[in-house]
Amino acid sequence: MPQGYYDRAMNARGIQSTWHRQKFERVREAMGGFERHLDIACGPGTFISMLGGERSVGVDLATAQLAYASRTHGGSGSRWIACAADALPFAPDSFDVVTSIELIEHISEEAALTMLETAREVLRDGGRLVLTTPNFRSPWLLLEPLVSVLGEVDYRIEHITRYDRTSLHSLLERAGFRDVTVTRFQLAGPFLAPFGQRLADGAARYGTLGLEARMGCLLLAEAQK
Repeated sequence: MPQGYYDRAMNARGIQSTWHRQKFERVREAMGGFERHLDIACGPGTFISMLGGERSVGVDLATAQLAYASRTHGGSGSRWIACAADALPFAPDSFDVVTSIELIEHISEEAALTMLETAREVLRDGGRLVLTTPNFRSPWLLLEPLVSVLGEVDYRIEHITRYDRTSLHSLLERAGFRDVTVTRFQLAGPFLAPFGQRLADGAARYGTLGLEARMGCLLLAEAQK
């Protein structure tokens, strides 16, 4: 992924910007209150920068992305650490909440399971996991080829493991999490952005009259240790 990709996407305005902003806002809402936050596969630090950063740690394998994050968002007080998702350099009970925004589709199911088990270890008892991934039982199947042709990233190559609501729920339970919920979201809202942000955000807020819950292009998983 190009360095600083999500920052540029967020600043582009229109459909792409609204897609990522609404996604990040949904994750932030699901996080609830926290004092210590870990973002796995933080990339250029866009999501952490939205949170203010002072209570967050971002980890990623891509050192170029971390250098960008430190250079661009380093003043927020956040920390950026180069490490693998399955080899987190933190003690047990280090965090109140762990997030991972669209990582698991880029790795094998076995690697995702190991990553989730590792994330669970660094969470405190009662801590929360929040993650997103594309819903491959949704209109995303039609959007992915289009976005891959028109955008900077070919998701047809990048996405090697495809989840739906049932398989994602099962994966989290296998990793030892409890109180697992998986909901669908993100449908018409971003595509209404050219007609006005209030309309786009209203569609997201009200779930496009219930269609998001049945057909949303993304999955939001929430679980507790």
